[in-house]
Amino acid sequence: MNTVIVPWFHGAAVAAIVWWFLLRLSAWQRGPQIDLRVTIVAGVAAAALCLAPVGGVPWMRWVFGIWTNPSLPLLGWVAAGIARQGFGRALISETERRSLALFGAVAGTGLYLHSFLPGAPDLYAFGWDGRVALGGLGLLAVGYFGRGSRLGIFFLLALIAFGGGALESTNAWDYAVDPVFWFASLAVLVKQAVRRFGARRSVA
Repeated sequence: MNTVIVPWFHGAAVAAIVWWFLLRLSAWQRGPQIDLRVTIVAGVAAAALCLAPVGGVPWMRWVFGIWTNPSLPLLGWVAAGIARQGFGRALISETERRSLALFGAVAGTGLYLHSFLPGAPDLYAFGWDGRVALGGLGLLAVGYFGRGSRLGIFFLLALIAFGGGALESTNAWDYAVDPVFWFASLAVLVKQAVRRFGARRSVA
């Protein structure tokens, strides 16, 4: 953990997530049309909300007490959402968004629920092994790049962030997946499954 980088990194991450939420809320109310003024106002409002004192402490510090390690793929997903909804720029494709959700669902389920399997090794503990950690994140980056997917940059950034100690955690897997990313990925996959099921029923 880098005590200089961590507070700023976490604060920026929380502000970005709030910014994306405000943009999605605006799109729901005003439609998908891009308005740069709304984008800027939403960004300023997100920063102000994160710095707003709650009980004498900035709100984002309360968030830090609950959720300390936002993963880099989640933040990449958020950045892509801000670029698409706030600036009309597609950083990743719809297929890549589905692929990212699939990774988050599978990785999170394996990492957080494997302990319920009798005799299963402690997968989380491998994240403290430097060679395994570097190799795992590196293979993810190379694997996505090898498929021509821009998602590889998210795992390359996770590798760089891990090397720089950008999160409070010193476990490499926390840089690749976190509970919020896991739940969001599951929600996206469930939503897509329900939509496909509804489309099939309407055709039938």
